[in-house]
Amino acid sequence: MQGAKRKQGLSGALDKFLLRFAAISLALLFASQALLLNPSIRRMVSLVDRLEGEPLAVARRIDPEPKPPLPRLAGTFTIQLENSTGRTAVLLLNGEEVATFEKGIVTVEVRSGDLVEVDGGLFAREMRFRVTQASKGMVAPFSGQLLTTKGTIEILARVKIQ
Repeated sequence: MQGAKRKQGLSGALDKFLLRFAAISLALLFASQALLLNPSIRRMVSLVDRLEGEPLAVARRIDPEPKPPLPRLAGTFTIQLENSTGRTAVLLLNGEEVATFEKGIVTVEVRSGDLVEVDGGLFAREMRFRVTQASKGMVAPFSGQLLTTKGTIEILARVKIQ
């Protein structure tokens, strides 16, 4: 009888220990995950961040619709790829692909309020684009404007025509 009680007491103590151990482990897991949300702590603790290098730049954001709404005037502009071939580079108008830079130069018709972006392609190499011509009265994008991408989507301008 005493042996059975002793086994039950030992088993109960072991159950309590395992339950406490599981609760403490779970709390430590949540605390460590919360600490990894801080970039400076994550860089010190995680070897992966040091091996992967710097994250890709995130394109700056522009409000989806300007306030007050702009009049819908139309115009054209020409943009040229300056420093390499652009088989994978794409011109986006309001988030839609409208042209590629295969020939190195693109002329596009736009309306006031349109959002013009350049997708630098699949590879993280630097590409420079310059607006070479803009319609009369076009304030943005303007002739001579320079845009640089490194495999990212960059905003050229929110079209403004006066």
